[in-house]
Amino acid sequence: MKIYRFRLFIFILLLCSPAALLTAQPLSFRHLNTASGLLSDQGIQLCEDRMGRIWIATDEGINIFDGYAVTACTRDNKSGLLNNRINAILCDSAGTIWVATPAGLQYKNENSNRFATVENPSRLPLEKALLIREARTGILIFTKDSCFLVDHHKRVRPLYGISSLISTRANMLTASHVEGDTWLLGIRAKTLMVDIARQVLIRELPYDNAWSLCRVKGSEWLACGLAGDSVVLMNIDTGTMELVNNWKTANGKKLVGYGSEIERIDADRYAMGTRYHGLYILNTKTRSVEQYGNDPGDATSVNSSFLRRVLVTRNRTLVVHGNGISYTTLSEPAFSAVRSFTNEKRIKYQNVVNCFYQDSAGQLWIGTNNYLIKWNRHDPVSRFYSYYGKDEGPLDMRTIRAVLPDFRNRIWIGAFGDGFGRLRPDGGFDKIPTSITGRGDSLVSSEFHRVVADRHGNFLVATGARFYLFDPRTNKLETFRGHPQLRTITQGYTTHFFADRNDNWWFAQSRGLSFYDKKTDRVHAIALPGSQRDNNIFAVEEDLNGNIYACGYYGVYIIDPQTLQVKKQLDKSDGLETSYVVGLLRDLEGNIWIIGNRGLACYHPGAGTVVSFDEKDGLIQSNHRVSAYYRARDGELFIGTQTGFNHFYPSTLRIRSYPLQVFITDVYAEDSVLNVLDGRRLRFSYRGNSLVFRYLTVDYEHAGAMQYRYKLTGFDTTYIYAYKERLARYTNLPSGDYRFEAEASVNGKDWYKAVHPLVFTINRAFWNTWWFRLSALLLLAALACLFYKWRIGQVKKEARLRSDFEIRLNELEHKALRTQMNPHFIFNSLNTINSFINCNDRILANQYISKFSKLVRLTLDNSRAKKILLRDELEVIKIYIELEQVRFDQRFAYTLSTGGIDPDMVEIPSMIIQPFVENAILHGLLPADRPGTLMVAVSQHAATLLVVIEDDGVGRQAARKQKEQRPVNRKSHGLDITLKRIESFNKGYNVFEPVRIIDLEDAEGRPAGTRVVISLAIADAF
Repeated sequence: MKIYRFRLFIFILLLCSPAALLTAQPLSFRHLNTASGLLSDQGIQLCEDRMGRIWIATDEGINIFDGYAVTACTRDNKSGLLNNRINAILCDSAGTIWVATPAGLQYKNENSNRFATVENPSRLPLEKALLIREARTGILIFTKDSCFLVDHHKRVRPLYGISSLISTRANMLTASHVEGDTWLLGIRAKTLMVDIARQVLIRELPYDNAWSLCRVKGSEWLACGLAGDSVVLMNIDTGTMELVNNWKTANGKKLVGYGSEIERIDADRYAMGTRYHGLYILNTKTRSVEQYGNDPGDATSVNSSFLRRVLVTRNRTLVVHGNGISYTTLSEPAFSAVRSFTNEKRIKYQNVVNCFYQDSAGQLWIGTNNYLIKWNRHDPVSRFYSYYGKDEGPLDMRTIRAVLPDFRNRIWIGAFGDGFGRLRPDGGFDKIPTSITGRGDSLVSSEFHRVVADRHGNFLVATGARFYLFDPRTNKLETFRGHPQLRTITQGYTTHFFADRNDNWWFAQSRGLSFYDKKTDRVHAIALPGSQRDNNIFAVEEDLNGNIYACGYYGVYIIDPQTLQVKKQLDKSDGLETSYVVGLLRDLEGNIWIIGNRGLACYHPGAGTVVSFDEKDGLIQSNHRVSAYYRARDGELFIGTQTGFNHFYPSTLRIRSYPLQVFITDVYAEDSVLNVLDGRRLRFSYRGNSLVFRYLTVDYEHAGAMQYRYKLTGFDTTYIYAYKERLARYTNLPSGDYRFEAEASVNGKDWYKAVHPLVFTINRAFWNTWWFRLSALLLLAALACLFYKWRIGQVKKEARLRSDFEIRLNELEHKALRTQMNPHFIFNSLNTINSFINCNDRILANQYISKFSKLVRLTLDNSRAKKILLRDELEVIKIYIELEQVRFDQRFAYTLSTGGIDPDMVEIPSMIIQPFVENAILHGLLPADRPGTLMVAVSQHAATLLVVIEDDGVGRQAARKQKEQRPVNRKSHGLDITLKRIESFNKGYNVFEPVRIIDLEDAEGRPAGTRVVISLAIADAF
């Protein structure tokens, strides 16, 4: 009953005064909820993948947050999830995401976009899993009363020993790895130390109902639970416990328990979520705590004081769940930031900061749009002072544009539109009336932009209409309207009235920069480089060497004080975040701090170098204010913005490197999504040449300022600036090799490349590939070859048919020739016989008739055969020659030889020699005017039979002339037919020697006859 009453009291206290739980609020949280894309705010589990993304498991699916965008992974979007209710989630050391759902245990490899299901042939109750942990031998799965191990081959087996230890005591709550196979198990009883491999209990620890166990160092562990309000620092070797509830906050309040989860921040600090009291940061070194709860009036506080889940990422981002997700960075920035002020009445101011002044006690006085605020960095409560116009009401509060002390260290303020005021000890203000020392003034502009004190204690006042010199001792205001030199520039929009070390004056105005030399009583207009019409100057500063610096829309101008010429200009191209510069401030070391509309830079006059800073260094992501900057006596610099201010000591500023990790995650091609985190080389078909690349960098602090650029080497010649777009689209890419690169930057100057550029190839269309073209050429060549062979076959067939036809025709012609020759020869022979009879030469007539009859008989016999014996052919030749000798009165002699060849063993075509013999007699020997000789010689040469017919007649040329002189030229086809018969006969024996006809000459080169050489294939007679 006492416990119940205590809890009820705490609950009522929370309802009545949530702000009472708050102490200092240096952590600034951002938020995610269902309006930001969260699927649900119930059943939340958190884990971080190897890219640094936060996986948020809910009862409606999984969200993935990278600092900029929230994506969803559900059963309905082809993720492979079997059920949207996620009971547990883990990212193991290989990057595999494990989830437990009512449908079973599933996992997604880092280089995959789909979840797969762990096979469960034994039907183990994996659907009841509540915790997933990574062990040395695999993945541990805990249900309410059981434990299972999934080995590296995705095989599941129960751990009966561990399951027995859990089920015999109470429900499973948490599990934490100690070392090796040793684990701590938090259950609804004593905390257990077990050996997972041997499945045995090592010892029981005295802490009950441990919902979270977090190692501190060595054997010291922090333990907390939602069932009780005690938080302890426990030694797991001895079992001794220290009650953390006795640790106190800065304002002396003790820690209240009901811890839900503890996560390590660093060696000394630990973040703990609680049921009722928000977030605690436990410091084990100082034994102190910081508390961060929900403040309804502060949008940067945690969303709820009931926090169930806590996660600290590798890049030191703190993530908590309670009425949505709240997250903040834990890294110490280079620049400290103050974004809000709260007074004793819990009134909060988190708006524009205009000016600063630090008094001798170290209190900082800050002019804002609503109040003059006294701020103490060691006290969370600030004091607000209101300065009113005519009426004292919230609508009549004036903007404080200047705050500075006078010679008596009284605090003065310059109110925009309402003159000077001086702070009284009671917190009120005295409005200071001013007397005009200039002549002809009836109206004084009090639209203050900047008020500073010179070495004489006078206030140099810059306003929206003119500049003044104010003496706080006499309240006299000098307008310079009657000044012989300054009156020419007194009227004009002035943002800075500056006195240099020689007590000369510089005026930053909308018309430009002017310099007044008191010694010479002259005003000089400073000529600025460039052709811009807008020469608005916002601020003036002087370095230790007397060089003057002025700034405006186009950067910083460095002016030689002797020549009054601009000798150097600094702008964005020199490393500034922007060329739009609103302020200049010199630190104690002589460096010039350049305050851009956004961003900050330090210029070292000696080295001439520029070092830039931006949001990643801790600068508030807001525009800087004209004149909202200040250097305290100890050297600390203050820079005001639209939403607070930054402060830092330049001498102790640590410049850190903030490399960004850029990932190319997916490629969309042909209606599919490919995970490319492993950086493998891809190959796409010619149809898949329209691609979409997705890339990102995980940064929870500067995601809003992140910008990207990309380049597709092989297609793009320069980087494409995508700004915040994280998709790159390419359509109709030609075939070839490509390399996609993506880069990210926070400030637009420092670019960081993707960890794994994506290399891929788009294949050629098959008709454009070398193998297709080669195949096509080979096919065409093969077709051409086949066609050629077919055509050659056709030609050979036609030639064979033609040859057969010609042979047959030749045979017929030969037979016809012989048929024609026989009567002709008979006629000539009969004439010869008749002449013998007329001469009464019976003996010659009888001899001639005998030989003639024999020749006729042999001719008739031989004409019936294609081939005859060489003896028969030679006998016909002999009879024919002898008859011709008789006929022509022995005008020629002849020889007939066989060269050792047996004429009875060789066959030749019939009547193949006779036409050449006849031609030699008739056209060679007879036309000669002298007796001649005819030689017929047959010999064997290699595989051929050589027949030589040689005469010593007139030769072919003389015979041709005689033929041309005849009145009638009859064309003889006998010799042509004989040549074709010889060619056809030889072709059958693969002999291709042509008939050679040789013209013979004597020693003096005169025609001496003709020789015919016939090469015949040797055909043996059988």
